[in-house]
Amino acid sequence: MDPVVKLIVEARVLFLFKEPNIGNLLTLLTLVEVDDDICVETDGKSLFYNRENVKSATQNELMDRMRVLAQFVDVEAQ
Repeated sequence: MDPVVKLIVEARVLFLFKEPNIGNLLTLLTLVEVDDDICVETDGKSLFYNRENVKSATQNELMDRMRVLAQFVDVEAQ
């Protein structure tokens, strides 16, 4: 598995155990790598991530950024 994707998957699994509601929402998002100057972002259907920014983030920073995205997940579109 790609090491950056693994970091994102590990964060989503941690959410499933620690904050299941957020974890469930985040697992609905499809991972899409982008070259934008972001760490993680969403359009409600996909979780866009920048490889270098994810690699440089700590697990807590990544989870904090992903936690914010959960409120924008479009459950109806899944």
